[in-house]
Amino acid sequence: RGKKQRTIALEDFFIAYGKQDRQPGEFVEAVHVPVPAKGTKFAVHKITKRRDEDITAALGAFFLTLASDGTVAEVRIAYGGMAATPKRASSVEKALLGKPWTEQTVEAAMGEYARDFTPLTDMRASAEY
Repeated sequence: RGKKQRTIALEDFFIAYGKQDRQPGEFVEAVHVPVPAKGTKFAVHKITKRRDEDITAALGAFFLTLASDGTVAEVRIAYGGMAATPKRASSVEKALLGKPWTEQTVEAAMGEYARDFTPLTDMRASAEY
């Protein structure tokens, strides 16, 4: 004991509300965040009641790489506060991947959010918020 280490994807770490993929005695030693390649767009937006509060009402993280022809080559979109655990918007990602990066493409993909999330009401915010 104490000498084993394992690495898992962050999206696999969160199992259910308040439950993570940790075995008895395990702890999180490090979180590895790769530096985005040059030309990759990356942004995170957080809504919270207080600036220094760690409880987020909603958080969106966006990672986008365009191909030389202007189509979406790689996209990752994730949210906190929209489900019981932090979660990727996989249906939205699929709707964007390989498509031209235009306002029309983004608008067409917006409807896919309903497949990915059913917002919840909790101490952070209401589902309607």
